[in-house]
Formats: sequence, structure tokens, C-alpha cells
Amino acid sequence: MKNYYLVDEKRKTPVSTWEKISQALRRSVKLELFVGLFVMMRELLKRNNSATIKYPFEKVKL
Repeated sequence: MKNYYLVDEKRKTPVSTWEKISQALRRSVKLELFVGLFVMMRELLKRNNSATIKYPFEKVKL
């Protein structure tokens, strides 16, 4: 049988509901989320970059 050990023994587990919610929010809402949203909004709001508007004018020879 393997010997297991705790990685972080000093970390306390959340007991109340509010502690569980705040821990989940801290873990899920990070800077990467807002960077991704910024990149998506930047690409969405760029002018003259829509593929669906340019589509009828593109002709491919078969």
C-alpha cells in the first residue's frame, strides 16, 4: 500500500455555505476569463471583418 500525504496541511476546508461560495468564486473568476472576454469583444466589434457579409462576393471556380 502506498503512503499518502497531504500537500497543504495548513489550508482549512470551507465549512459554511458562504465560505464554499466564496472559494468557488475565487477559483473560477480569474484574470484569464476577463482577457478572453476582451479578445472576443475586440474581434466582435472590429469593422469590416465579418465573414458572412463578404461571403456572397467570393466566388470559387469548380
